[in-house]
Amino acid sequence: MINIYSSSVFKISAVWLVFVIFLHIISPTDIGWNIKGFGFVFFVLLFSPVFLLKGRSQKFLQPSVKPFDHKIIVLGIFVQWVCAQYAIAFYTGSSIPEVVVGSFKGINLYQSYQDFFGEAGIRNTSFVNRLPAIIALAYVKFLFVLSMSFFFQQRYMKFSKTILVLCVLPYLFIGLARGTFFEIFEIFVAFVFFTLSVGYFQSMNSLRRSVLAVASVLLVFMLPALFILNTIRRYEDASLYFSKACNLNFCFEPYGLNFYFEYALYVMSIYFSMGMFFMSHFLKMVLEGGLAHSLIPLYFNFIKGNERGVRDVICDFHVCQFVWVPDVVIIISYFGIFSTVIVFLLFFGSIRLEQNVLSRFNAFSLPLLYFVIVFLLSIPVGNFFTVSSSTILCSAAFFALWLISKKQRLSRV
Repeated sequence: MINIYSSSVFKISAVWLVFVIFLHIISPTDIGWNIKGFGFVFFVLLFSPVFLLKGRSQKFLQPSVKPFDHKIIVLGIFVQWVCAQYAIAFYTGSSIPEVVVGSFKGINLYQSYQDFFGEAGIRNTSFVNRLPAIIALAYVKFLFVLSMSFFFQQRYMKFSKTILVLCVLPYLFIGLARGTFFEIFEIFVAFVFFTLSVGYFQSMNSLRRSVLAVASVLLVFMLPALFILNTIRRYEDASLYFSKACNLNFCFEPYGLNFYFEYALYVMSIYFSMGMFFMSHFLKMVLEGGLAHSLIPLYFNFIKGNERGVRDVICDFHVCQFVWVPDVVIIISYFGIFSTVIVFLLFFGSIRLEQNVLSRFNAFSLPLLYFVIVFLLSIPVGNFFTVSSSTILCSAAFFALWLISKKQRLSRV
């Protein structure tokens, strides 16, 4: 069996950057057009040089694909389900069967998770006591990513779809147990990345390719609806959910086109353009002179002795929760006015890393690059990479495994 791998880090990153700024501008909110304008200027200053990296997509030929031992897969899946059960019990006090039943009954699993998390004092639990649960969660994510990579590389000779489902379900159950949607987002990103990297659609006949392409487009449009359906469970009925016209930083202000479509845009803007909201106000304060000193590298971190730097300054003026504050804030805290250069170098380095990893290929190349993609997506949106212990552990594990494992020299085509 032969595989052809294509570089896709730039393509995915570029589409994501355009999506983020476009969503920030068109979202039906009460954020003033002047603030949105500051966000657009900030985006251009920081990210426009990234688009200069566009070049011809590199393709690498793997003349033979080694199938994976199914005995190891069975053992790995068994351990993954055990780890998923342990992580769910530790963080939510529930079990996989209870999660499934609760999901069908429409129980507010997010509130149950929050209540248990607070009552059990997990936030204040020592790192040593939390380490087994962190490792268990990391392993579930590790096998989910590896299984998707192997599936699209066609390394499973038998029962490939069954293996994929069995490896993805435990990670999905963790998201359901916590009542969160981020796990769905990660699964979707993995699907996009792996299909693009291996040219999954190109290897099919035209009819099947067309059917799957249409199904993929429908899935993209269904994601906001699935997110809303998942969030509605936190309310007594749907009317209460749709009557909630404000979050902690801005409110829903429809244009009058289609309520449900516009509300879906509003909900997406809460999670994917909140970073641009913070950065819009940050740039506004800088231009007004109030935060001009923040452009001095390391000003807050060392001169002011504030470890969290610009993040804390932003959070003094706006409500910061979950993973809303983008990773680019960390870059600005350390590098100030030189942040544009650093952002450019991060994207440039990621693209060069992709070329190196694909040309020196092994079983852990694509999973490693998946986490590179997740990191790049987090830069303008949130800190969902840097605050996730399981993501950091998986990234480190795949990088180490890629380094120490035997590599094939793939030729460019």
